[in-house]
Amino acid sequence: MKKHIIPIVSFLAVALFSCGGETQINIDNLNINVETPAIAVEVDTVPVAEQIFKEWHPDGDYEGSSNNPLSYECSYDPGCEGCYSAEEFHCYPLDDGGYLVVSASVFAGPGCAGNYSYGTWTYKDGVRDTITGILPSPKLELLLNPEKTDQYEKEIADFKKMYDEVPRYYQQFYFNPPKSLTVELYPYDCEETYAGMEESRLNSYNGDKTLKYLWNGKGFVKE
Repeated sequence: MKKHIIPIVSFLAVALFSCGGETQINIDNLNINVETPAIAVEVDTVPVAEQIFKEWHPDGDYEGSSNNPLSYECSYDPGCEGCYSAEEFHCYPLDDGGYLVVSASVFAGPGCAGNYSYGTWTYKDGVRDTITGILPSPKLELLLNPEKTDQYEKEIADFKKMYDEVPRYYQQFYFNPPKSLTVELYPYDCEETYAGMEESRLNSYNGDKTLKYLWNGKGFVKE
């Protein structure tokens, strides 16, 4: 089984390359077949995600931890009392020996539950390129309990307009490299936003389903 090991000597090239801009890649324009079954990937014990994270964040102004060589998470000083700031890196091995690197970052003010924002890059031989369209973006109907569509028809119809406009804002991902990720509905950006919301509307917005997508070395395929 092929092992994916990050080339340590290439880190300086990453830092230099990132200062000069990044190539934009849209997966929708690539000739990639992601309909193949998910593959089993043997992962080395080299802390890939931690090494990439530290090279892309050379200031070291954070506290980090990891229980998976392909994942690394840290917290920052948010700069305000009662606030929270954190970032995660997750690395999925690509068939060409590189990695898909996913960043999940969040900032929340006092009393808020902040939404995550996501960034994605390919990384190989010291070069990183921004890639878009690779994280799944399921339709709202797939994330809600079908029984609610009749019970909360109006509330869901209103929410669907917001979801369809910016779906990523209402999606919560959980990453499990190198095998998979899951996604569920997360419609709140702050407790104050929904503290006074009617119970029926609050219930209709709650996510009821968790969708799982398998990584096959090229893309994510719904299980």
